[in-house]
Amino acid sequence: MIKIMISFEWISAIIFLILLTIFVFVKRKNFKFQHIIKIGKLPLVYIVLMRTQLGIKLMEKWGTKYREIIKFLGYCGVGFGFFGLIFVFFSLFQNIYMIFSKPDAIAGVQLALPGLSLPGVGVLSFWHWIISIFILAVVHEFSHGVVAAAHNLKVKNSGPAIFGILIPFIPAAYVEPDEKELVKREDIVQYSIYAAGPMSNVVLGILLFLVLGLIFVPIEKTSSDEMGFSFIANDEKYPAYEFFQDRIMLNKINGDKVENAQEFIDYMQFVKPGDEIVFANDENEYKIVAAENPDNQRKGFIGVVDIRHERKWHNGMFEKIFVWFRDLFKWMALLNIFIGIANLLPIGPVDGGQMLRTLLLKIFKDEKRAMKWFGFISLLTVVLILAGLFLPMTI
Repeated sequence: MIKIMISFEWISAIIFLILLTIFVFVKRKNFKFQHIIKIGKLPLVYIVLMRTQLGIKLMEKWGTKYREIIKFLGYCGVGFGFFGLIFVFFSLFQNIYMIFSKPDAIAGVQLALPGLSLPGVGVLSFWHWIISIFILAVVHEFSHGVVAAAHNLKVKNSGPAIFGILIPFIPAAYVEPDEKELVKREDIVQYSIYAAGPMSNVVLGILLFLVLGLIFVPIEKTSSDEMGFSFIANDEKYPAYEFFQDRIMLNKINGDKVENAQEFIDYMQFVKPGDEIVFANDENEYKIVAAENPDNQRKGFIGVVDIRHERKWHNGMFEKIFVWFRDLFKWMALLNIFIGIANLLPIGPVDGGQMLRTLLLKIFKDEKRAMKWFGFISLLTVVLILAGLFLPMTI
């Protein structure tokens, strides 16, 4: 069953990429290409924009009808935007420090692409990814447009966009305000428009987590019974790797009944290096000896990820449908927050970069000097991201 699902995911992704590439090629005259990195005439990294008027009337309607509240929320977003910009920038430095000081700890930059695995969350499937990316892109760009409209700034074009590395593969969206008019507005107005997209994504992510907690969790509790916990061993240097390379449902630790993953996590807080742990289910026992925790040598560590509750569902068909939608909401929440914050990185084309550029132009007055600093910070950010991506592979 797992192999079938993996095959389905891969086939879906391949078909999607083929169709998207054909679509961009056939409609290339309708797209505007923005090259980020070129090698000769070959576009290596780029964004393609399909200019339409999609959604502009609705942006103008909302921006006019709720003008004052939208302007107020936009101004609130300025503080959020600059705080997020500083936070995410210095997080990159912290990440590099973690890679060198604690190479066994979880560190490094991860791309939000299908196959992404997070402890306690699971693996991001292709369909959860594509739906989440579409929704967050629409919300992100619509928010830019609504705040612009609230300030009587014309939105010239909007529509679908596609990010590509050699081939187009990440769907997106965009709005194109009147740039000449935008740079004439007060700095606070420019900041509020740039920050609107990232803030809306983070707010949406928080709301989706509330939906998970208030709706999905109660339904799960009433539709299934706790049976135990499970995890996956991911590092051969640690003791769990001997038995738990594949997921096994467990319900006992050292003879004591354990009903869910949280009880297992709580138990591990008191395990010390050298302690023997006997995991068991109704069929087998698995004895391991805890190693030292790479983050705290006084605590035990067994080397597992993706810790999950194991439940027995009252209805198998309902379980499959429910779990699929629960995981969709979970990934939509996470990706909205992750990508919303990532959009505040101080890099040229993204929202954080535009906020930084506007700030530097205000500080230095001299445009050349401001743009030199902007180029330096953008380049440093790119280097830190690439180091976060590739250094963990070499250490």
